[in-house]
Amino acid sequence: MFSRAQPRLFFKASIPRPATSLSRSSGMTARSHSENNPWLQGGSGCDNAVVSSNNYLSSTEYITTYGQSKAFYESLLPVINSTFDADDASFKNAYSIFDYINVATIHNQTIPSSDILTRETLRELKLLADVHEWGLAYNSTDQVTPLAARLFGTYTFISAIVRIYASYNLHLAPVYNIAIWTYIVALFHFSSEWAVFRTAYLGPPILFPFFFATVGIIWMTSQYSFYVTA
Repeated sequence: MFSRAQPRLFFKASIPRPATSLSRSSGMTARSHSENNPWLQGGSGCDNAVVSSNNYLSSTEYITTYGQSKAFYESLLPVINSTFDADDASFKNAYSIFDYINVATIHNQTIPSSDILTRETLRELKLLADVHEWGLAYNSTDQVTPLAARLFGTYTFISAIVRIYASYNLHLAPVYNIAIWTYIVALFHFSSEWAVFRTAYLGPPILFPFFFATVGIIWMTSQYSFYVTA
């Protein structure tokens, strides 16, 4: 399983090497995302499960564990490098790596660099796999609740009303100022979620609000004297 040679099992029998690797025959790939993998929520077809898992993968808990365990997974490369490269040897593939090694310790007679696989190392592998899968299955850091979604929708709707009203009353300073503030609040909100609370990652979903809020603030501020007369 670990080497390219024909594997030998504990009960001394030899088996032909399968045409495809363990990861492919089990439906797993080292680079795949959690929701495409065939365990836990992967085959549930639940959209909420997909959202929850993706939120976990961008959470502070995940990022912290990823960084703290990086050296540990890199130390396992002599054992797993026939299937996982250096980029894949991380907490991102915690379950895949655990499953790969665990099956080998059960069935394989020989394992490359087996001295690395101490009792403590195997325990750490299982613990990290448990943490990873638990985080995907039940994300305690997930703050995207139905209530939060409705509140955000209400805020967006109110902001739209203010901006529509302001577009027909640009000459009124109080209305113009309130419209500018809707963009300022939006920019502050998304910036804080990304930079402070770490509940969002820098990608298309957050870049669009950044762009429109920034453009709105700059344009409305620069054109203030042109429109406002009272």
